[in-house]
Amino acid sequence: MDKTIHICFIFIAILFLSSVAIPVKIQSENNKTIHGIFETNYKYRSEYSTVNLASTEYNEIAFDSEQIESDTFNKDILKIPDPIGSDGGLMDSAWPMKCQNQRHTSQSPYSTEANPNTEKWRFGTSSDIESSPVVDRDGMVYISSISDATLHALYPNGTEKWIYQAGGLLWSTPALAEDGTIYITSWDAKLHALYSSNGTLKWKTYCGDPISSSPAIADDGTIYLGVMGPDLLGRICAVYPNGTIKWNYDTDYWITSDPAIGEDGTVYIGSGDSGMYAMYPNGTLRWRFDTGGYIKGHPSISEDGVIYFNSWDNYLYAVYPNGTLKWRTDTGYGTSGSATIANDGIIYFFTETLNAYYPENGTLKWSLDIGGNGGLISPAISTDGTIYVGNHEGNCIVAINPDGTEKWRKEICNLRAASSPIIAEDGTIYIGSSSVNEGGNWVGALHAFGAGKDLEADAGGPYSGNAEESIYFEDNLVLGGALPYSYHWDFGDGNTSDGVYHPQHVYARPGEYVATFTVVDGEQNESSDTANVTVGTSRPTVTITKPVNAIYFANIKLLPFLIPVVIGKITVEVDAYQEDVGIKEVCFYTDYVLRFIDYDEPYEWVWDERLFFSHRLAVYATSNDDKTSSDSIQVWKFF
Repeated sequence: MDKTIHICFIFIAILFLSSVAIPVKIQSENNKTIHGIFETNYKYRSEYSTVNLASTEYNEIAFDSEQIESDTFNKDILKIPDPIGSDGGLMDSAWPMKCQNQRHTSQSPYSTEANPNTEKWRFGTSSDIESSPVVDRDGMVYISSISDATLHALYPNGTEKWIYQAGGLLWSTPALAEDGTIYITSWDAKLHALYSSNGTLKWKTYCGDPISSSPAIADDGTIYLGVMGPDLLGRICAVYPNGTIKWNYDTDYWITSDPAIGEDGTVYIGSGDSGMYAMYPNGTLRWRFDTGGYIKGHPSISEDGVIYFNSWDNYLYAVYPNGTLKWRTDTGYGTSGSATIANDGIIYFFTETLNAYYPENGTLKWSLDIGGNGGLISPAISTDGTIYVGNHEGNCIVAINPDGTEKWRKEICNLRAASSPIIAEDGTIYIGSSSVNEGGNWVGALHAFGAGKDLEADAGGPYSGNAEESIYFEDNLVLGGALPYSYHWDFGDGNTSDGVYHPQHVYARPGEYVATFTVVDGEQNESSDTANVTVGTSRPTVTITKPVNAIYFANIKLLPFLIPVVIGKITVEVDAYQEDVGIKEVCFYTDYVLRFIDYDEPYEWVWDERLFFSHRLAVYATSNDDKTSSDSIQVWKFF
C-alpha cells in the first residue's frame, strides 16, 4: 500500500505541473473570441453593403449626366416637366416627419391633456422597431420595422391598409410630402418614393451606399438625407421630387444623422467625422463646426436659429446660425437622439437621464432618472407641456411633467422601447417597441395611447413548457381602462401571482391547465381572460455518482481530492430517472465521443481506455418521451 500511495503522490505532482499552462491558453482563446466578435460585426456591415450594391439596378433613376446618356437609362423619367416640383414641401399634418418638423423640435401643436394614458390598440410586426411613426392629414399612421425591411400603413384604428418592402434594413423614419408622396430610405442604398394611396412604388433612387438617415423635405420639395459612404466617407445627398439627384457633398466619414432645415433653407446634418455641416440649398458648404466625437444624433433648430446637437464627446452644443459656439454643456454620455425644444425655449435631452436645460447658457434646470438611456430617442412634447419618451434599455413609455416629475409610465414590451414617440391631432400618442417572442426572435409593435376603449385584458397564449421548468407568460396585454393597473394571475394549479404583468411560473406536474389573467384599473373596472397551458413531463434527472472528487486506483477510491483523479480503469456509475415515463437510455461520452449506451439499471460503464491528463466525461439520459438531460465532469486519468 505504501508503494501505491507513493505512486499516487507522483501523479498528483504531475497533475499540478500540467495545469499551470491552462489559464494562459484559456485567456488566449478568450481574447481571440472577443476580437472575432468585432471582426464579425465589421464583416457583416461590409458584406451586407457589398451584396446590396452589387445587385443594384443602376438604371432605375438618373442621377448624373453620364447615366442620362446611357442606353439603359429609363427615359420615361424625363417626362416629368419640372425637376424641382410644384406640389410644395412637407405635408401639413400632425407629425409628417422625424421630430415633427423641418427644424426637428419634436414639438406637437396639439394637447394630450384629455388623453387617459391607456393603450387603445397595438399592432404587431415580424421584426423589431426603432424608427419613429408619422401621421398624415387623414390620421393614417406609417411605421417601419427594421429586419424585415417593411413599411406599414395603418388606419387610425390600428388595422393595416398596405405594406411596402424595401431591399434592405429600415432604420429610418418616413417623411410625408404635401402631394401625398411617402419617402423612406433603406440599407439597400436607395431613397424610395411611394404613393400613399396604395403603397406602390413611384420611383427609387440609388444614392451609393446604405442609408439609415431619415429624409427631410424642404419647402421646394427637395429631399435631403445622409449616406454611410462612399467607402469610409459620408455623403450629404439632395434629391429632386422626381427622383433625380440634385447634388452630393462628401464628408470624411459615414453619416447616420438626420438632416434639419432652417427657416432660410440651410440644411444642417452631423457626420461621423465629428463635424456638424451647414449646407446652402445649392450644395455648397456654408460652414462646418467640429466637435470631439462622432455626431450620430440629429440637429434641432430653435425659433431664433440656434442649432442644438450632441456629440459622442459627451457634450450638448448650442451653435449660432453663423457657425460660432454659443455654449456647450457636459451631458456625461453621448446618444443618437436629438434635443427637443419646448414653447418656452427649454431644451430637453435624453442621455442616461432626461435633462432640461436653459437655452440662454445651457445650465441644467432639472434631471430625472427614468431608467436606461436615450439611445436613438428624441422626446416628444405636447402643448400642455407633457414630455413623452421611450427607453433604449427599458420596456416602458414614460410621461414627464414640465417640472421634471414623473406623470405616468406603462410597460409595453420585454426588450426595449427605443422608438421616438409622436402625438396625433386627437392627442393619441404613438410609439414603437421591440420584444423577444417565445421562439427567441425579435418582433415589434406599434402602440396607440388614447381615449375610446373600455378595459380589456388579454391573457395571450397558448403557453407550453415542461414540468419543473419556468414557463414565461409574456404574450398578455392590457388595452383601455384608466391607469394605474393592478394585475392578478391564477395559474390553474393552485398557485397565483399578484402585481406582476409578465410573470413566470413553474408547474410541478405535467398536464393541461387554464391560467386566468385579471386586471383592475384605476377606476376599479375589472377584466379577465384565460389562456391554455400545456405542461409536458419534466426532463430526466441524471447525475454521475462515480467518480467523484477523489483519487481512484484500479477502481478503488483511495482518498478525497480537489478533482477526480483516476489511475487505471474505473467503473463509471450514473443515477438517472424520470418518474412519469421512465428512462429509455443513458449514453456515456469521453471528449465528446460516444463510448457506450446502457438501456437498463444500474447505469454503468467500465472506462478502461489508456489515457493521460484531463478528459471530459459526460452522460446523457433520454426519457421514454425523448427528452434529454446531461451531466459532465472533468477527470484526470492516467493509464
